[in-house]
Amino acid sequence: MRHEDVLYMVFELLDMDLYRMMQMRKLNDDPLSHEEIRHIVRQIATGLDYIHNHGFFHRDIKPENILITGKTTAKIGDFGLVKEIRFQTPFTEYVSTRWYRAPENVLGSRSYNYPVDIFALGCIMAELYTFRPLFPGSSEMDQFEKISRILGKPTNDDWPDAKRLADRKLF
Repeated sequence: MRHEDVLYMVFELLDMDLYRMMQMRKLNDDPLSHEEIRHIVRQIATGLDYIHNHGFFHRDIKPENILITGKTTAKIGDFGLVKEIRFQTPFTEYVSTRWYRAPENVLGSRSYNYPVDIFALGCIMAELYTFRPLFPGSSEMDQFEKISRILGKPTNDDWPDAKRLADRKLF
């Protein structure tokens, strides 16, 4: 709202973020049930669907940017890196926290789009089950190795640009 040439932004106050919730549940040895995880992931997926269908992508989906209220009501927050889907690339190489970056971001591609949000959601879903990050890379090279170990190394058929990007990064 605007009052006397000052813009005030008013937001809903939520209890915590998903990272903090997972840390608390881990400390209390209180794993999330399959139903709770499904409920949280569905809410995030529905939020991403809404954002994507309205022409935007988030680019920084991670547990700290998923806000929680009540026991498992999830809302997407921190829209500081949002871009319009229809914008022409190149986008910036750096996007999101390393552990939740899609392989194309890890390799420094500047031509990516909303699927990077879906990749991050998959990483979060795995973390909800284990309370450990799926791909906790210590560097970009380590990050790509961790992803490749689980998902396999990309082939030219899967991703023709991967070799060029990896060579550019000296991977």
